[in-house]
Amino acid sequence: MKKILVIAMCGALVASFTACGDSSSESTAEVEEVVVEPEETTEEEEADAEEALDEAAEDTTTTEDAETITTTYDGMTFSYPSDCEYEESDDYATITFEESKEFINIMPYGELEEDDDSTISTGDWLEVYLLGYLSAFDNVSNEQSFDLTIAGCEAKGITAICTYNSNMVSFSGIAVCSDQHDAYGIYYNCTSDAEGRTSDYEEFLDSISFGEATTADDEITETSEENNSSVKDIEGGNTFFEDPLEIEAVPTEDGRIALFITNTGDDTVGQLKIQINYKDDSGATIDLDSDLHDVILPGSTVVSRMDAPDTYADYDIEADIDVDANPKYENHAADVEINSNVGDDSIIIEITNNYDETIEEIEYDVVLYKDGNIVTITYPKDVYDVEPGQTVTEKENLYGKEFDDYEIYLNQAHNFNIGS
Repeated sequence: MKKILVIAMCGALVASFTACGDSSSESTAEVEEVVVEPEETTEEEEADAEEALDEAAEDTTTTEDAETITTTYDGMTFSYPSDCEYEESDDYATITFEESKEFINIMPYGELEEDDDSTISTGDWLEVYLLGYLSAFDNVSNEQSFDLTIAGCEAKGITAICTYNSNMVSFSGIAVCSDQHDAYGIYYNCTSDAEGRTSDYEEFLDSISFGEATTADDEITETSEENNSSVKDIEGGNTFFEDPLEIEAVPTEDGRIALFITNTGDDTVGQLKIQINYKDDSGATIDLDSDLHDVILPGSTVVSRMDAPDTYADYDIEADIDVDANPKYENHAADVEINSNVGDDSIIIEITNNYDETIEEIEYDVVLYKDGNIVTITYPKDVYDVEPGQTVTEKENLYGKEFDDYEIYLNQAHNFNIGS
């Protein structure tokens, strides 16, 4: 039954992606104008229509402020920027950041019932949903999977580079199971020539809850409690050594952990899989987060933003290092120049490719500081296909965060040489 549902959702993906991802196809057929005279309705029919509208309003609740819109779709509440387009159907909802280039699909999968085969866990089914969505693409590469939590609920994630109708797409998929045991798919698709509003996508993920939309006062109270519950008993950072890497873990003021990973050796590290395990007082693991880095050059530092539970007693770090992995990958970070300045509630970043070939993917992170402490570390942001001599200007929205200093870390500037 669940596999049939996945196939049905793939059909919904094709319809959504065709509408959002191929704006160049315009209909030239003439359309005959049809005028329909309104029919008179009885009082009973008007009452039935009003009742139907009331029932629809119970399923979807929307509130709006100056910058964001908060809505509830099929039991999931979330916010998105007011300059985006939002559409919903019985099968899925779509938030469009940039027409034909960048959008989110939200797909409710229904109740995740207990299966006769008890060996298939909730996490296994969430992976099935993700792989089902990916199957709609023509080609999938650089696939990476990870565990995370959304609104405190178990979730699985996948990132990949995908091709659909000859368009290369940066894909991020998350499948989550709510406390009510309802499963949802959240799928972010971004073409290589899009604005890349990944920070808006991150804010969308942070806004998710399951149930009715909260009022503004409720949101402020909830945020204050969340910030106060972050772990404060770990003073400063902890340093871990996994030859040839030095890993410094520093708590942020918004309750995450920033990992600063430096290659202290003489050789390039082909691949690093890193995981942080959060412990309770008894030493049991209560949560974890993970990340992956490719081709870490000698002497360079890359960063990872690690989500954390509201409370924990300690943590440890696991590092799986493969020096010889990804032999075809080339990291041209030394040939990338970054200049930046503080903008209007933002950091403006200029990235210049000084290499003599196009760099396929450049990834960077921004770290904000105040009074010597880390305020936050942003989600990594990718820029694609930067040509020789080209300067790309990016904007990292800060959403009112207060800071007195910042740093930009270049995680990669890769050519993958796929197919060579």
